[in-house]
Amino acid sequence: MEVATIEYCEPKVLGHGFSFKACEQAILVKAYKLDKGLFLWIGSLSQPVLEDLALSMSTPYGQDPLQTKLLGDVLNMSSMNLGARLSKKLDKPVYVSFNISMDKLSLPAIEAGIVEEMKKFPLQF
Repeated sequence: MEVATIEYCEPKVLGHGFSFKACEQAILVKAYKLDKGLFLWIGSLSQPVLEDLALSMSTPYGQDPLQTKLLGDVLNMSSMNLGARLSKKLDKPVYVSFNISMDKLSLPAIEAGIVEEMKKFPLQF
C-alpha cells in the first residue's frame, strides 16, 4: 500500500483588507488577488452583505472592457463602472461587489481611496 504525501504549494489567493473615509462615510474594502484577476468587496462594517457583483475584463476586440452584472440591480452601474476602470488600469479581470448606498460624488472618492491603496501595496492587487 502506497503512503500519500502532502506537499506545500503557494496559495493562489492573496487577501488584503483596508478601510478609509469617503465623503464622511466609512468604507471597508476586502481585496482578493486571484491567480489571474482581482475580487473587490466594497461595503461597510455595519452591514457586511453581498448584494451586488459585476465582472469587467479587457478583450482584444476593443478599447473598452467587457462588463456584465452577475448579481444585484442592473440599473445600479457603480460596480460595473468601477470594475471597468480598474480592469483597464490593472489589465486583468476585476470582480467588484459594491454594497453601499452613496451619491454620485462619493464614487470618485471611493475609487481614489482604492487606487491610493493599490499604489501603496501593489503586490496585494
